[in-house]
Amino acid sequence: MLSSHAVKRFFGAFWWLRIYLFRHLLQRLFVWRHGLALPGVVILGVDTTVMDNHEALVCPGVRPTCKGVKGFQPLQMTWKGLDA
Repeated sequence: MLSSHAVKRFFGAFWWLRIYLFRHLLQRLFVWRHGLALPGVVILGVDTTVMDNHEALVCPGVRPTCKGVKGFQPLQMTWKGLDA
């Protein structure tokens, strides 16, 4: 089990410029793959899942979600069955 301090150090190690460059790389890969396939229609599936964090002893910055559960709700996108 990770401590909250270890998690803060882990996420604090990410440099915002590196995150931007990684997102740009993912976008370019998507456009490249789209160019290879040349589909007439692109269907993107978007889904969210409420992750339960209700039993955590400390929940800084967490608010109840639409289901009344304290947690977070990540957004996931899929294209041709591949998670993005």
